[in-house]
Amino acid sequence: SMASELHEDDEVVQTENGSSFIVGSHSLMFLIGTEVDYVKSLVGSNFEIKNPNAHSSCGCGVSVNFNME
Repeated sequence: SMASELHEDDEVVQTENGSSFIVGSHSLMFLIGTEVDYVKSLVGSNFEIKNPNAHSSCGCGVSVNFNME
């Protein structure tokens, strides 16, 4: 179950449609202000993530770099 996977400082985020996901405590500072949207289209569906803290990312969207200054 999801509860058995949680660590003390992790955050459980509830969405408007009733879904939920876990954000690890070590990731919280990088995700402040981030918007996550579930998008459906003719070619499929995916999560669209807009992170104002991201300095750069790869073309596929898997890797992201943050300015740590």
